[in-house]
Amino acid sequence: MYLKIIFFALSVFMFCSVQAQNCILLLSSGTNAKKVLQLSAVDGTVINDNFIDLSSQNTGTPKGITQVNDKIWITDQLNDKIYIYDLNGVFVSSITTGLDNIRG
Repeated sequence: MYLKIIFFALSVFMFCSVQAQNCILLLSSGTNAKKVLQLSAVDGTVINDNFIDLSSQNTGTPKGITQVNDKIWITDQLNDKIYIYDLNGVFVSSITTGLDNIRG
């Protein structure tokens, strides 16, 4: 199942520090599941296969993920938004103005 997600998902990696544990976040924007997986930076094993569930934001096409200070920013190309989460994966806010066709 995870291999299918990796093959069919748009994936962008980022390193983060979540509760003092290094991890890699994988953005999956497949048609069935738009979410962020949390992987171990040591061996790549899945720590949390639903670290951030993007379905509650009604996303169009999540394209990029990055850490900005103590927040996680996820861009949405079709909805012209940036979703902002804390390092625990909790939605904080979004940026919705002045954006068009964000690609990363």
